[in-house]
Amino acid sequence: QKANIRGNVTLYSKEIDLKAPSLDYDLKNKIAFYNQTADIKNKNTGNRITSKKGNFNTINNTFFFKDSVELINIDYTLKSDTLVYNTVNEISEINGKTRIITKASEINCNKGWFDSKRNISSLIDSVFIKSKTHTLSADSLFYDENSGQAEAYGNVVLIDDTSHWEIIGNQGFYDEKIDSASIYGNSTLTQIEKEDTLKIFAEKFITKREENYYELFCFNKVNFFGNQIKGKCDSLYYNEIDSLMHLYKEPILWIDESQITGNLINFKIKNGKVFNMEIMDNSLIITQKDNIHFDQIKGDYVKGFFIKNHIRTMNIIGNGKVIYFSENEKNKNITDVNNVECEKMKIKFTEKNIKEVIFQSETSGNSAAILAEKKYKLEGFKIHEKISFPKGE
Repeated sequence: QKANIRGNVTLYSKEIDLKAPSLDYDLKNKIAFYNQTADIKNKNTGNRITSKKGNFNTINNTFFFKDSVELINIDYTLKSDTLVYNTVNEISEINGKTRIITKASEINCNKGWFDSKRNISSLIDSVFIKSKTHTLSADSLFYDENSGQAEAYGNVVLIDDTSHWEIIGNQGFYDEKIDSASIYGNSTLTQIEKEDTLKIFAEKFITKREENYYELFCFNKVNFFGNQIKGKCDSLYYNEIDSLMHLYKEPILWIDESQITGNLINFKIKNGKVFNMEIMDNSLIITQKDNIHFDQIKGDYVKGFFIKNHIRTMNIIGNGKVIYFSENEKNKNITDVNNVECEKMKIKFTEKNIKEVIFQSETSGNSAAILAEKKYKLEGFKIHEKISFPKGE
Protein backbone atom coordinates (compact mmCIF):
# COMPACT_ATOMS: atom_id res chain seq x y z
CA GLN A 1 0.00 0.00 0.00
CA LYS A 2 1.19 3.48 -0.86
CA ALA A 3 0.14 6.95 0.15
CA ASN A 4 0.56 9.73 -2.41
CA ILE A 5 0.91 13.11 -0.77
CA ARG A 6 1.01 16.36 -2.75
CA GLY A 7 1.61 20.03 -1.95
CA ASN A 8 4.39 21.26 0.38
CA VAL A 9 4.81 17.97 2.21
CA THR A 10 6.72 17.78 5.53
CA LEU A 11 7.83 14.48 7.10
CA TYR A 12 8.98 14.49 10.69
CA SER A 13 11.05 11.88 12.55
CA LYS A 14 13.18 11.88 15.70
CA GLU A 15 16.32 12.80 13.75
CA ILE A 16 15.15 14.70 10.66
CA ASP A 17 12.67 17.03 9.03
CA LEU A 18 12.02 16.40 5.32
CA LYS A 19 10.29 18.97 3.11
CA ALA A 20 9.31 18.31 -0.52
CA PRO A 21 6.66 19.41 -3.05
CA SER A 22 5.30 15.84 -3.08
CA LEU A 23 5.94 12.50 -1.39
CA ASP A 24 5.01 8.86 -2.00
CA TYR A 25 5.03 6.70 1.11
CA ASP A 26 5.28 2.89 1.11
CA LEU A 27 3.19 1.99 4.18
CA LYS A 28 4.36 -1.66 4.29
CA ASN A 29 8.14 -1.03 4.07
CA LYS A 30 7.94 2.42 5.66
CA ILE A 31 9.91 4.13 2.87
CA ALA A 32 9.24 7.66 1.67
CA PHE A 33 10.02 8.55 -1.97
CA TYR A 34 10.31 11.93 -3.68
CA ASN A 35 10.98 12.92 -7.29
CA GLN A 36 11.16 16.68 -6.86
CA THR A 37 13.86 18.61 -5.01
CA ALA A 38 13.64 17.92 -1.28
CA ASP A 39 15.25 19.63 1.71
CA ILE A 40 16.28 17.53 4.70
CA LYS A 41 17.52 18.84 8.04
CA ASN A 42 19.24 16.74 10.73
CA LYS A 43 17.88 18.05 14.03
CA ASN A 44 20.89 16.88 16.05
CA THR A 45 23.71 18.29 13.90
CA GLY A 46 22.06 20.97 11.81
CA ASN A 47 23.26 19.24 8.62
CA ARG A 48 21.10 20.11 5.61
CA ILE A 49 20.84 17.93 2.51
CA THR A 50 19.07 18.63 -0.77
CA SER A 51 18.63 16.42 -3.86
CA LYS A 52 16.30 16.16 -6.84
CA LYS A 53 15.40 12.53 -6.16
CA GLY A 54 15.63 10.18 -3.20
CA ASN A 55 14.01 8.00 -0.60
CA PHE A 56 14.06 7.66 3.18
CA ASN A 57 13.83 4.32 4.99
CA THR A 58 12.26 5.20 8.33
CA ILE A 59 13.10 1.77 9.79
CA ASN A 60 16.91 1.94 9.44
CA ASN A 61 17.06 5.76 9.22
CA THR A 62 18.84 5.70 5.87
CA PHE A 63 18.47 8.16 3.02
CA PHE A 64 19.28 7.39 -0.61
CA PHE A 65 19.90 10.65 -2.51
CA LYS A 66 20.20 10.97 -6.28
CA ASP A 67 20.93 13.85 -8.67
CA SER A 68 22.42 17.20 -7.59
CA VAL A 69 23.01 16.11 -4.01
CA GLU A 70 24.31 18.76 -1.60
CA LEU A 71 25.12 18.24 2.09
CA ILE A 72 25.83 21.42 4.05
CA ASN A 73 27.67 21.19 7.37
CA ILE A 74 28.99 24.07 9.48
CA ASP A 75 32.58 23.04 8.54
CA TYR A 76 32.17 21.71 5.00
CA THR A 77 29.91 21.27 1.98
CA LEU A 78 29.60 17.97 0.11
CA LYS A 79 28.28 17.84 -3.48
CA SER A 80 27.67 14.53 -5.22
CA ASP A 81 25.64 12.66 -7.82
CA THR A 82 24.68 9.83 -5.47
CA LEU A 83 24.77 9.65 -1.67
CA VAL A 84 23.58 7.20 0.98
CA TYR A 85 23.22 8.89 4.38
CA ASN A 86 22.39 7.39 7.77
CA THR A 87 20.75 9.98 10.03
CA VAL A 88 21.80 8.19 13.25
CA ASN A 89 25.51 7.48 12.75
CA GLU A 90 25.79 10.32 10.19
CA ILE A 91 27.93 8.27 7.82
CA SER A 92 27.57 9.10 4.13
CA GLU A 93 28.44 6.58 1.42
CA ILE A 94 29.63 8.19 -1.79
CA ASN A 95 29.09 6.69 -5.23
CA GLY A 96 29.72 8.99 -8.17
CA LYS A 97 31.56 12.22 -8.84
CA THR A 98 31.84 14.01 -5.49
CA ARG A 99 33.33 17.26 -4.21
CA ILE A 100 33.91 18.09 -0.52
CA ILE A 101 34.67 21.75 0.21
CA THR A 102 36.20 22.56 3.61
CA LYS A 103 37.55 25.81 5.04
CA ALA A 104 41.11 24.89 4.03
CA SER A 105 40.76 22.61 1.02
CA GLU A 106 38.66 20.98 -1.67
CA ILE A 107 38.47 17.17 -2.05
CA ASN A 108 37.30 15.33 -5.16
CA CYS A 109 36.65 11.60 -5.62
CA ASN A 110 34.25 9.06 -7.16
CA LYS A 111 33.70 6.66 -4.28
CA GLY A 112 34.10 6.29 -0.53
CA TRP A 113 32.50 7.30 2.76
CA PHE A 114 32.35 10.35 5.01
CA ASP A 115 31.68 10.33 8.78
CA SER A 116 30.01 13.63 9.71
CA LYS A 117 30.23 12.98 13.45
CA ARG A 118 33.97 12.42 13.51
CA ASN A 119 34.73 14.46 10.35
CA ILE A 120 36.78 11.68 8.78
CA SER A 121 36.56 10.17 5.32
CA SER A 122 37.94 7.30 3.25
CA LEU A 123 37.92 8.03 -0.46
CA ILE A 124 38.92 6.09 -3.59
CA ASP A 125 38.92 6.41 -7.38
CA SER A 126 40.52 9.55 -8.86
CA VAL A 127 40.99 11.24 -5.49
CA PHE A 128 42.60 14.65 -5.18
CA ILE A 129 42.72 17.25 -2.43
CA LYS A 130 43.49 20.87 -3.28
CA SER A 131 44.60 23.48 -0.74
CA LYS A 132 45.71 27.08 -1.28
CA THR A 133 49.23 26.01 -2.26
CA HIS A 134 49.15 22.26 -2.98
CA THR A 135 47.27 19.60 -4.91
CA LEU A 136 47.51 16.00 -3.68
CA SER A 137 46.12 13.14 -5.78
CA ALA A 138 46.13 9.37 -5.23
CA ASP A 139 44.26 6.11 -5.83
CA SER A 140 42.90 6.28 -2.28
CA LEU A 141 42.97 8.79 0.54
CA PHE A 142 42.05 8.87 4.23
CA TYR A 143 41.26 12.38 5.46
CA ASP A 144 40.72 13.75 8.97
CA GLU A 145 39.08 17.17 8.70
CA ASN A 146 39.64 17.93 12.41
CA SER A 147 43.42 17.57 12.23
CA GLY A 148 43.67 18.60 8.58
CA GLN A 149 45.74 15.49 7.87
CA ALA A 150 45.47 13.16 4.87
CA GLU A 151 47.09 9.80 4.16
CA ALA A 152 47.39 8.89 0.48
CA TYR A 153 48.08 5.51 -1.17
CA GLY A 154 48.88 4.45 -4.73
CA ASN A 155 50.10 6.71 -7.57
CA VAL A 156 50.52 9.64 -5.20
CA VAL A 157 51.23 13.03 -6.81
CA LEU A 158 51.89 16.19 -4.79
CA ILE A 159 52.01 19.47 -6.75
CA ASP A 160 53.19 22.78 -5.30
CA ASP A 161 51.18 25.30 -7.29
CA THR A 162 53.38 28.26 -6.38
CA SER A 163 56.89 26.79 -6.88
CA HIS A 164 56.25 24.74 -10.04
CA TRP A 165 57.33 21.34 -8.75
CA GLU A 166 55.67 17.99 -8.27
CA ILE A 167 56.56 14.87 -6.28
CA ILE A 168 55.34 11.38 -7.17
CA GLY A 169 55.54 8.25 -5.03
CA ASN A 170 53.72 5.19 -3.69
CA GLN A 171 52.51 6.73 -0.43
CA GLY A 172 52.05 10.17 1.02
CA PHE A 173 51.00 12.22 4.02
CA TYR A 174 49.75 15.81 4.02
CA ASP A 175 49.05 18.19 6.90
CA GLU A 176 47.13 21.18 5.60
CA LYS A 177 47.26 23.08 8.91
CA ILE A 178 51.05 23.39 8.87
CA ASP A 179 51.20 23.03 5.06
CA SER A 180 53.61 20.10 5.19
CA ALA A 181 53.75 16.87 3.18
CA SER A 182 55.84 13.72 2.90
CA ILE A 183 56.03 11.39 -0.10
CA TYR A 184 57.87 8.06 -0.11
CA GLY A 185 58.27 4.83 -2.06
CA ASN A 186 59.84 5.13 -5.56
CA SER A 187 59.55 8.88 -5.16
CA THR A 188 60.69 11.56 -7.60
CA LEU A 189 60.59 15.35 -7.53
CA THR A 190 60.42 17.33 -10.78
CA GLN A 191 60.84 21.10 -10.95
CA ILE A 192 60.37 22.76 -14.31
CA GLU A 193 61.85 26.20 -14.92
CA LYS A 194 62.48 28.24 -18.07
CA GLU A 195 66.22 27.57 -17.94
CA ASP A 196 66.27 23.99 -16.72
CA THR A 197 64.34 20.96 -15.50
CA LEU A 198 65.55 19.47 -12.21
CA LYS A 199 64.71 15.90 -11.21
CA ILE A 200 65.51 14.51 -7.75
CA PHE A 201 65.19 10.84 -6.84
CA ALA A 202 65.09 9.83 -3.15
CA GLU A 203 63.48 7.30 -0.83
CA LYS A 204 61.54 10.03 0.98
CA PHE A 205 60.64 13.70 0.47
CA ILE A 206 59.33 16.11 3.09
CA THR A 207 58.11 19.58 2.18
CA LYS A 208 57.05 22.38 4.47
CA ARG A 209 55.70 25.74 3.39
CA GLU A 210 55.92 28.84 5.54
CA GLU A 211 54.20 32.12 4.70
CA ASN A 212 56.47 33.18 1.83
CA TYR A 213 58.77 30.22 1.17
CA TYR A 214 59.08 26.45 1.29
CA GLU A 215 61.62 23.97 2.62
CA LEU A 216 62.48 20.64 0.99
CA PHE A 217 64.07 17.64 2.72
CA CYS A 218 65.23 14.60 0.70
CA PHE A 219 66.37 11.45 2.47
CA ASN A 220 68.38 8.36 1.52
CA LYS A 221 70.06 7.54 -1.80
CA VAL A 222 69.49 10.99 -3.29
CA ASN A 223 70.30 11.41 -7.00
CA PHE A 224 69.52 14.57 -8.95
CA PHE A 225 69.71 15.61 -12.59
CA GLY A 226 69.53 18.95 -14.38
CA ASN A 227 70.52 20.10 -17.83
CA GLN A 228 73.87 21.41 -16.56
CA ILE A 229 74.32 19.64 -13.23
CA LYS A 230 73.97 16.20 -11.70
CA GLY A 231 74.87 14.79 -8.32
CA LYS A 232 74.32 12.31 -5.52
CA CYS A 233 74.41 12.29 -1.72
CA ASP A 234 72.72 10.62 1.23
CA SER A 235 70.43 13.53 2.06
CA LEU A 236 69.59 16.98 0.70
CA TYR A 237 68.02 20.14 2.11
CA TYR A 238 66.75 23.15 0.14
CA ASN A 239 65.39 26.44 1.44
CA GLU A 240 63.62 28.79 -0.97
CA ILE A 241 64.63 31.92 1.00
CA ASP A 242 68.34 31.69 0.20
CA SER A 243 67.98 29.21 -2.71
CA LEU A 244 70.76 27.11 -1.16
CA MET A 245 70.84 23.37 -1.77
CA HIS A 246 72.75 21.53 0.96
CA LEU A 247 74.24 18.09 0.17
CA TYR A 248 75.12 15.84 3.12
CA LYS A 249 77.17 12.67 3.58
CA GLU A 250 79.59 11.80 0.77
CA PRO A 251 78.18 14.28 -1.74
CA ILE A 252 79.37 14.28 -5.35
CA LEU A 253 78.60 16.92 -7.99
CA TRP A 254 79.26 16.82 -11.73
CA ILE A 255 79.23 20.21 -13.46
CA ASP A 256 80.59 20.54 -17.00
CA GLU A 257 83.61 18.22 -17.05
CA SER A 258 84.33 18.67 -13.34
CA GLN A 259 83.77 16.22 -10.51
CA ILE A 260 83.33 17.92 -7.13
CA THR A 261 83.55 16.18 -3.74
CA GLY A 262 83.78 17.21 -0.09
CA ASN A 263 82.31 16.52 3.33
CA LEU A 264 79.57 19.10 2.76
CA ILE A 265 78.57 20.88 -0.44
CA ASN A 266 76.22 23.85 -0.68
CA PHE A 267 75.26 25.54 -3.90
CA LYS A 268 72.85 28.31 -4.76
CA ILE A 269 70.45 27.33 -7.52
CA LYS A 270 67.41 29.28 -8.69
CA ASN A 271 65.31 29.07 -11.82
CA GLY A 272 67.63 26.36 -13.14
CA LYS A 273 70.76 28.52 -12.74
CA VAL A 274 73.71 27.74 -10.45
CA PHE A 275 75.10 30.97 -8.95
CA ASN A 276 77.72 29.88 -6.42
CA MET A 277 78.98 26.89 -4.49
CA GLU A 278 80.68 26.15 -1.16
CA ILE A 279 82.69 23.02 -0.39
CA MET A 280 83.66 22.38 3.24
CA ASP A 281 86.41 19.99 4.36
CA ASN A 282 88.20 17.52 2.09
CA SER A 283 87.16 19.47 -0.96
CA LEU A 284 88.49 18.17 -4.26
CA ILE A 285 87.64 19.37 -7.76
CA ILE A 286 88.81 17.17 -10.63
CA THR A 287 88.53 18.27 -14.27
CA GLN A 288 89.52 15.94 -17.09
CA LYS A 289 92.02 17.42 -19.57
CA ASP A 290 92.46 14.33 -21.75
CA ASN A 291 92.35 10.56 -21.33
CA ILE A 292 95.09 10.46 -18.67
CA HIS A 293 95.53 13.99 -17.30
CA PHE A 294 93.29 15.75 -14.78
CA ASP A 295 93.40 19.28 -13.34
CA GLN A 296 92.94 19.06 -9.57
CA ILE A 297 92.07 21.61 -6.87
CA LYS A 298 92.09 20.81 -3.17
CA GLY A 299 91.55 22.87 0.00
CA ASP A 300 89.86 23.14 3.38
CA TYR A 301 87.27 25.60 2.07
CA VAL A 302 86.36 26.33 -1.54
CA LYS A 303 83.94 28.97 -2.83
CA GLY A 304 83.06 28.86 -6.52
CA PHE A 305 81.17 31.40 -8.65
CA PHE A 306 79.27 30.59 -11.84
CA ILE A 307 78.21 32.41 -14.99
CA LYS A 308 75.59 30.68 -17.16
CA ASN A 309 76.07 27.47 -15.14
CA HIS A 310 79.82 27.36 -15.85
CA ILE A 311 82.51 27.81 -13.17
CA ARG A 312 84.31 31.12 -13.68
CA THR A 313 86.11 31.84 -10.39
CA MET A 314 87.11 29.72 -7.41
CA ASN A 315 88.55 30.86 -4.07
CA ILE A 316 90.54 28.35 -2.00
CA ILE A 317 91.23 29.02 1.68
CA GLY A 318 93.39 26.72 3.82
CA ASN A 319 95.80 24.01 2.64
CA GLY A 320 95.29 24.87 -0.99
CA LYS A 321 96.84 22.51 -3.50
CA VAL A 322 96.61 22.67 -7.28
CA ILE A 323 97.77 20.42 -10.09
CA TYR A 324 97.04 21.80 -13.53
CA PHE A 325 98.42 21.17 -16.98
CA SER A 326 99.63 23.55 -19.68
CA GLU A 327 99.23 22.78 -23.36
CA ASN A 328 100.81 23.78 -26.62
CA GLU A 329 98.72 26.57 -28.11
CA LYS A 330 99.12 25.25 -31.66
CA ASN A 331 98.41 21.53 -31.36
CA LYS A 332 96.79 21.52 -27.88
CA ASN A 333 99.13 18.76 -26.70
CA ILE A 334 99.82 18.81 -22.96
CA THR A 335 103.43 19.81 -22.31
CA ASP A 336 103.87 20.91 -18.69
CA VAL A 337 102.48 20.21 -15.25
CA ASN A 338 102.12 22.84 -12.51
CA ASN A 339 102.10 21.60 -8.92
CA VAL A 340 101.50 24.39 -6.39
CA GLU A 341 100.62 24.67 -2.70
CA CYS A 342 99.29 27.90 -1.21
CA GLU A 343 97.18 28.75 1.84
CA LYS A 344 95.02 31.16 -0.11
CA MET A 345 94.50 31.47 -3.85
CA LYS A 346 92.04 32.44 -6.56
CA ILE A 347 91.58 30.43 -9.73
CA LYS A 348 89.99 31.76 -12.93
CA PHE A 349 88.50 29.49 -15.58
CA THR A 350 87.70 29.55 -19.26
CA GLU A 351 84.82 27.34 -20.42
CA LYS A 352 86.26 24.16 -18.90
CA ASN A 353 89.92 24.83 -18.13
CA ILE A 354 92.03 26.66 -15.58
CA LYS A 355 92.98 29.99 -17.13
CA GLU A 356 94.89 31.69 -14.33
CA VAL A 357 95.98 31.01 -10.74
CA ILE A 358 96.36 34.05 -8.47
CA PHE A 359 98.33 33.32 -5.30
CA GLN A 360 97.29 35.40 -2.30
CA SER A 361 99.82 34.05 0.20
CA GLU A 362 103.25 32.39 0.20
CA THR A 363 103.55 29.54 -2.32
CA SER A 364 105.62 26.44 -2.87
CA GLY A 365 105.77 24.16 -5.88
CA ASN A 366 107.12 23.95 -9.38
CA SER A 367 106.39 23.70 -13.07
CA ALA A 368 107.96 20.96 -15.13
CA ALA A 369 107.66 19.07 -18.36
CA ILE A 370 105.34 16.11 -18.03
CA LEU A 371 106.73 12.60 -17.74
CA ALA A 372 104.74 9.95 -19.54
CA GLU A 373 105.36 7.33 -16.88
CA LYS A 374 104.38 9.55 -13.94
CA LYS A 375 100.86 9.87 -12.53
CA TYR A 376 99.97 13.29 -11.19
CA LYS A 377 97.40 12.93 -8.44
CA LEU A 378 96.57 14.75 -5.22
CA GLU A 379 95.75 12.83 -2.04
CA GLY A 380 92.19 11.49 -2.18
CA PHE A 381 92.07 11.46 -5.97
CA LYS A 382 89.30 9.19 -7.20
CA ILE A 383 87.14 9.23 -10.31
CA HIS A 384 83.58 8.26 -9.42
CA GLU A 385 81.28 6.68 -11.94
CA LYS A 386 78.71 9.21 -13.08
CA ILE A 387 75.14 8.45 -12.14
CA SER A 388 72.78 7.59 -14.97
CA PHE A 389 69.26 8.87 -15.44
CA PRO A 390 66.84 6.03 -14.48
CA LYS A 391 65.36 4.25 -17.50
CA GLY A 392 61.69 4.83 -18.15
CA GLU A 393 61.67 8.20 -16.38
